[in-house]
Amino acid sequence: MLEKKGNSNGHERLNLLDRFYSIFHDVEVSYLTADREFVGKQWLSYFLIE
Repeated sequence: MLEKKGNSNGHERLNLLDRFYSIFHDVEVSYLTADREFVGKQWLSYFLIE
């Protein structure tokens, strides 16, 4: 969780995922559900690369 109010930006979401992967490095994420606020070139590119 982020310690702030309001929406997250792409950089904050990527950092959060990196934290998740550092803890659960053996877990393979099969799918991710998000709403329209999670759209962005940087955000989507991250998943294509990973």
